[in-house]
Amino acid sequence: MQYFLILILSFVFFSCSSAQQNLKSLEDKIQKQALINTRKAKYIKGDEKILFAITYINAIEHIKYDKEKENFILSLHVNDGFDLLSYIKKIALNKNKMQVQINQIDANSSLAKYSPTYTKWGKYYLIQAPLQRKSLLKLSIEMPDENLNLEFVKDLLK
Repeated sequence: MQYFLILILSFVFFSCSSAQQNLKSLEDKIQKQALINTRKAKYIKGDEKILFAITYINAIEHIKYDKEKENFILSLHVNDGFDLLSYIKKIALNKNKMQVQINQIDANSSLAKYSPTYTKWGKYYLIQAPLQRKSLLKLSIEMPDENLNLEFVKDLLK
């Protein structure tokens, strides 16, 4: 009877550890895909230095997002007083600036945590645009003295 109880307990422990390992494996897969689909850019004006990291999340499997739009997470690492939305003149995807939306999201939201540069003190924005039929997505952000141009490759077979 004692051996039977030990056998059952060991079976339970091994079963739980494999489930935990599968979850970790999925998290690793998501992080790898996020890293592959992230572009970085720097903006420097005087003492102001801004690091942009933009992740194309439509290309990442196993996460929830609006599938009717092109979705990007912009992570920003800058001083606390900086307001990105007032700093950007224009933002466009494939030269279409009319329908691009940008909204700040909470740093604790699940979407923000998909950014490979995630930190609790970063600022995060969700950029959304209508779905594009092109395989190359060109995201343009016009700042006061400079334009940032980032390219992402879209898998049209998904």
